[in-house]
Amino acid sequence: CAALRRSELVGLPSETRYLLGGSAVRQAAARKLVDSAAHHGTESAVLLLPHLDALSDFVETIPLAVERLLSRCWPGPVVIR
Repeated sequence: CAALRRSELVGLPSETRYLLGGSAVRQAAARKLVDSAAHHGTESAVLLLPHLDALSDFVETIPLAVERLLSRCWPGPVVIR
């Protein structure tokens, strides 16, 4: 957590590999993630949020149907595209 607050990137273990993570609300960390993805030819990214209210930091409006679905699924592993 301290590393994320300092805008550093961290390694996160998954079931199959390690992932690179950083704080999306810290501009320096977000830039490092974008630069790293470009360097490694990776275009996919995942935004991990602790709760539904945090989504408003990244999108202006949330359709009502999406908000209802998320409120039913959260907390839990939910992927939204």
